[in-house]
Amino acid sequence: MVRQRSTSLKAVLFDLDDTLLYSDMERGFIHHYFAMLTDYALPLALPEKLMAALMTATEAIHRNQDRHMTNEQVFAAVFAPQLGKPWDELKRFFARFYQDCFPQLRVHTKQHPDARRAVQVCLDAGYRVAIATNPLFPMQAIQHRLAWAGIGDMPFDLVTAYENMHSCKPFLAYYAEIAAMLHIAPAACLMVGNDVRRDIAPAQAAGMRTFLADEWLTNDDPQIVPDHRGTLSDFIAIISIFRGENAPETEA
Repeated sequence: MVRQRSTSLKAVLFDLDDTLLYSDMERGFIHHYFAMLTDYALPLALPEKLMAALMTATEAIHRNQDRHMTNEQVFAAVFAPQLGKPWDELKRFFARFYQDCFPQLRVHTKQHPDARRAVQVCLDAGYRVAIATNPLFPMQAIQHRLAWAGIGDMPFDLVTAYENMHSCKPFLAYYAEIAAMLHIAPAACLMVGNDVRRDIAPAQAAGMRTFLADEWLTNDDPQIVPDHRGTLSDFIAIISIFRGENAPETEA
């Protein structure tokens, strides 16, 4: 059955990790990342001290909903005092890590063969396109990951990072902020992601349509039903149904 929405689709939001780029972030990539980071930062702090500072600062970002503080500012306020260094100095130190060391982590990721085509079909249709990755990393790291996914040169309207966001997944505020930054109503946005609890449920709560990319599925929950579900190849096949005024949606 097909029903009509009163608001036509104007923007598509793509999650990055395990949607456009396979990284097994929570069980694979992140462990290699921390091992490399603590080794690099030995002149600055012992691994135990660095990890404790990183964990508490990252947790502060996870709780952030302060519209007056970016995730970077929240991170800096918690992280820098624990290492006894000014944030500007630490930021330069870790920028060198992201420039010289982080690219080596590419071997722990895998391109999705349909990632570029999925983005391109949205651009060709005239939609605004955003990368809605959880903004826990600096933009420098996210740009590397976009390149690894084979989409780093594409003209995104927005890429979320800890420098430009004031909350993170799974807060509804994160999705509402993206819509506001795009100057598009949430009802005119489609969120594409692999994580039912971080991508699908909060995007729906914010008023967005959703597509569950289920090839590398995370946190599946039968009680949370996306508007659409399938592979990125399936997404490419159905995106055309959203074109025009009163874009149709397949009913679950």
